[in-house]
Amino acid sequence: MIILRPKQKAGATAIRQAFGAGAKSVLYTAPCGFGKTVLFSHVAHGALSKGNTTLIIAHRSELLDQIAETLDQFDIQYGYIAAGRSGRARSVMIASIQTLARRMVNSNYHPKMVIVDEAHHCTKHNSFGKTLA
Repeated sequence: MIILRPKQKAGATAIRQAFGAGAKSVLYTAPCGFGKTVLFSHVAHGALSKGNTTLIIAHRSELLDQIAETLDQFDIQYGYIAAGRSGRARSVMIASIQTLARRMVNSNYHPKMVIVDEAHHCTKHNSFGKTLA
């Protein structure tokens, strides 16, 4: 299990407080090297402990690997929605935005929480925007 650094703990608290105050969408930003993957994996762990499903979306294969490695450190079982990756459906899913965009048309999967890694890529005109709309 990973122990959060003080700034990561403060980030997790801020995210929880935002949702607790009724926010439907929270954007958390932090500099390179902050440990954002660790932070959102911790948030996913908390959601899982409450029985909530979580979808974590990334745009590159290397990021999918990094997310999987971090979820492993939190002892979170996960599945994939990504070309060339196997794994059964779980409460936490790691998705490639490209595969997710293609498969969501016929999907009944509706996660309680969606986490987007590298959210600055989200625009209404690309796969992120079209899928998350």
